[in-house]
Amino acid sequence: MELSQLRAFTIVAETSSFTRAAELLEITQPAVSRQIKALEDDLGYVLVQRKKRNVTLTREGEVALCYAKQILREYASLERDIEGEVGERAPYVRIAAIMKSFSSPFVYLRRRWREAFPDLELKLENARVWADIENGILTGRVDVGFAINQYVIEGLESVPHSQFEMLLVAGADADLDFDFEYSLADLKDLPWFLFEENDWPRIEVEKIFAAENFEPANVYDSNDGAVLVSLIKNEAGLGFLPEWAILDELSSGRLKRIKWKGGPIVKTIYLLFLKELRSKHTDTFVEFLLKNSLPGVKLYPHKDG
Repeated sequence: MELSQLRAFTIVAETSSFTRAAELLEITQPAVSRQIKALEDDLGYVLVQRKKRNVTLTREGEVALCYAKQILREYASLERDIEGEVGERAPYVRIAAIMKSFSSPFVYLRRRWREAFPDLELKLENARVWADIENGILTGRVDVGFAINQYVIEGLESVPHSQFEMLLVAGADADLDFDFEYSLADLKDLPWFLFEENDWPRIEVEKIFAAENFEPANVYDSNDGAVLVSLIKNEAGLGFLPEWAILDELSSGRLKRIKWKGGPIVKTIYLLFLKELRSKHTDTFVEFLLKNSLPGVKLYPHKDG
């Protein structure tokens, strides 16, 4: 039995897909199948049943999944503890988020963290989709993840950290009256610059459009927030962006907020981490986060203050 087999089995179980597991592990689908088969041969039981549309676990597979997660978590803790004791590498906390949309606050976060804990390193992992964060935590590759939506997943804590606004903005030179309150229909024919369809900001914007029964005439998209900001500033267009991503442009007047009749769009950032078997460094980082905000966001109003 090998750790790679346990990782493959755990991700197949969590995603219910050999194809998705292969993408997350960055190996081929036949390689995932071979790892699962080798694990089944070692244990002497069939763990996974393939169906037309998804994958399910046998009763033995359900039992094996609980042990596989625990083994992976314990191994991750062992690695960190040994590194901390031996001193070959500084102890660290591994965090994950979709960095192309979170990059600005994380530069600030890392600086503040280094000031408070200079001997405890932060390692940032750029996730492609939310499932990467979830599976990273469950398999012990990641300690703390940041997500926009609340997750209800066995074995994971999902704690609200802070809130921010999605702002409708345009370049200062746009032919708009920034004191007037527009409807989205008023802005239909302007060029809209948005994140690509599978990115979380675009998903949130599409919800807004659906609620307003609105479809812009001209949409241009990118997966790079800096590119979108530049296009909005220079091409007389507009778009919805997280407030933290455009603080400098707003304060300098290069971007301006458009008043619109839909009102504020407030989103919540959640911290994801294991309910049990966490390292002491993970707990230290979570405690730090719950007391420190990020630029462009406000700490979530927890009842305990």
